[in-house]
Amino acid sequence: MKTLQIYQSFGAGNMLIDGLMQRLFSKPYDCGGKHAEQGEVSQNLIERLLKDEFYSKPPPKSTGREVFGRDFVTSFLEMATIDKLSSEDCIATATELTAQVLCMNYNLHIRPLLQYEQNSVNTPILFISGGGVYNCYLIRRLKELITDCNIDTTMNLNIDPKAKEVKSQVVLVQPVKPVLLVMLCYIFDLILQDPPGTHM
Repeated sequence: MKTLQIYQSFGAGNMLIDGLMQRLFSKPYDCGGKHAEQGEVSQNLIERLLKDEFYSKPPPKSTGREVFGRDFVTSFLEMATIDKLSSEDCIATATELTAQVLCMNYNLHIRPLLQYEQNSVNTPILFISGGGVYNCYLIRRLKELITDCNIDTTMNLNIDPKAKEVKSQVVLVQPVKPVLLVMLCYIFDLILQDPPGTHM
């Protein structure tokens, strides 16, 4: 078994969703994705947000609250106001942005590295870690967008999604299938089992 580590931040992740929830609803996060489910996604706003130069940079790259913090939330709300989005629409759009950016990075940087045939026993498993695992709406959208990879959460590995050592714990599981670990939204970690008859 070998581990291919692709370290990169790939967007605002939960920072934008949480920041909007705090600003619009005085809540720390969107519990279960309930607010996102009630809103309508503005694809027009998403397309404008994706024009940010960060998304076009090749990996490795890193970001954080200095880029997607309070100022970014304020800018998002200004654009949403012009587009006449409701508070729920804002949360739905931010959640969809996170899902689309993750899918985009999967297609660009991870999928080409996977050597498997669709529906074979080697279909990879994408394990989601971090606070996003509790957002049912977000997880559902990821499953709808990424269809050639089974999506699960580290809870089904008996690993706390918020554990700081989640990456190393997944390595110790020694999976029988290729595993892609995504800690929303900071790291890609691809764990590949060696072909039969080979050794590290």
